[in-house]
Amino acid sequence: MLALWAIPSLVAALAWLPELLAPDRRSRNGRRQEPVKREGADAAAPAPRALWRDRTARAVTLFMGLQSLGYYAILSWLPTLLQDHGMSDSQAGWMLSFSSFPGMAASFAAPWLQQRLRPAFVAPLAASLLCATGFVGLLTSPVSGAYLWLTALGLGQGLAIGYIVARSPDAHHTGRLSTMAQGIGYLIACLGPLGLGLLHSASGGWSLPVAALLAVLVAQTAAAFGASRDRHVLAPS
Repeated sequence: MLALWAIPSLVAALAWLPELLAPDRRSRNGRRQEPVKREGADAAAPAPRALWRDRTARAVTLFMGLQSLGYYAILSWLPTLLQDHGMSDSQAGWMLSFSSFPGMAASFAAPWLQQRLRPAFVAPLAASLLCATGFVGLLTSPVSGAYLWLTALGLGQGLAIGYIVARSPDAHHTGRLSTMAQGIGYLIACLGPLGLGLLHSASGGWSLPVAALLAVLVAQTAAAFGASRDRHVLAPS
């Protein structure tokens, strides 16, 4: 089953193959043509150190890391949580798959909502409230209300994306901010599955791990204040 994930990569590689095999563009005198340098704000990528000093860039990085931590923690442990509360193995696996559908729908709507909802903090606040609903539901009645809780959780996690592009004025800034946010963000996110497992082993149940995810959600919401500010990275204050 894991080999199936190679199919999208193969399709992408085939799509890029003509570009990779295309001959170099050369001028009439046989010399390679250099790309034309554009003047303006997007003529050069921002220095990495400048992004590290920017509050908006740091907020986007922290927001992405904490959101991803919660996502990967649930992705890793949700079936086990549901099985421990009496759900069958097959049903628990299906519930994990089901949670991705509202998440995909919300991720498509997220950029549109982030541009139109005002004040700008409304979208991430809605995402946090939806995730909180899902976590509280998993604490109180994880089996009987599973569809409701996972719909809320999927919608919330899907809405909490898109700030790398939204906070960047051009493609150069997007690339550098993406490197920063994803590089550090996924280092934070990798603590989610491990941390949740350790808390489950230490407490012997799921109340403490899910409560910890709620605490992370509070920190994520605080980071959302900076990530959702209607300004670009490195813009004058």
